[in-house]
Amino acid sequence: MIRLIQLEWEKFKKNNVFRTMVIAYIFLLPALIFSMESILDFIDFPLKSKSVFFEFPLIWKFMAYSGSWQAFFFFGFLGVYMVTSEFQNRTLRQNILTGLNRSAFFGGKLLFATLLSALSTLYFVVITLVLGYLKSKNVEFESATQGVTSLSFRYFLMTFSYLNFGMFLGYILRKNGLALLLYFTYIIFLEKIIRWWLQSKVLGVEDKYNLYYPMNVINDLTPLPLKEMMKQVTSFPAQYHLLEPNLAVALALLWNVLFLVIAYTRFKKMDL
Repeated sequence: MIRLIQLEWEKFKKNNVFRTMVIAYIFLLPALIFSMESILDFIDFPLKSKSVFFEFPLIWKFMAYSGSWQAFFFFGFLGVYMVTSEFQNRTLRQNILTGLNRSAFFGGKLLFATLLSALSTLYFVVITLVLGYLKSKNVEFESATQGVTSLSFRYFLMTFSYLNFGMFLGYILRKNGLALLLYFTYIIFLEKIIRWWLQSKVLGVEDKYNLYYPMNVINDLTPLPLKEMMKQVTSFPAQYHLLEPNLAVALALLWNVLFLVIAYTRFKKMDL
């Protein structure tokens, strides 16, 4: 297991794309919160209190929501790149010829993605604690970290899900540009079109089933804290539908398993 992770690390530790994505995440995770605070100071938004969003306990959910956008871009990009670069640079063929079997190669990618997700989650926890203590007054550690274990796991799963979906498309398409195009197109546009077409034109079922599609499930792991916002905003749109956290976790795990099974089956059968 450690050998496989070390092999992946040796491949990417000096890679400019890998470095750029990781450094951008490290820098932007705290920077976007400061930017959001500055924006709220200048816009006319019906808030009872602006500071509450950047204090404990609400800062945890806002940081998680902010981090989900960065994970979508940076880690999803990495997921695609980590796989497609192996095909395009022919390092995969070289690994197989030197004795690494396909299962070990696939497992190495999976382990490395898990490690990246764990490290990104650890960074999220540390930076949120630091920012929260800087912004909050007279807060105890126990109250500051209430509910963090559950949220941290959902953050880890959210990050891993974007990485996994990116790798899934990498195994299916093998071409970096095509896989990236489909990754961003599917998440931003295509899933919404598919679920509208299936729900209204084919199945004729209720809109609530829209919540169960893969990217919506991943989004609902670390959503914008709407309930908390409604308490602070004097006027707010009436109705939003979110999955319950435990249901979002269960569905995300199912979708991840499905992506892994399809990707592994495709990888085992493909010509290299």
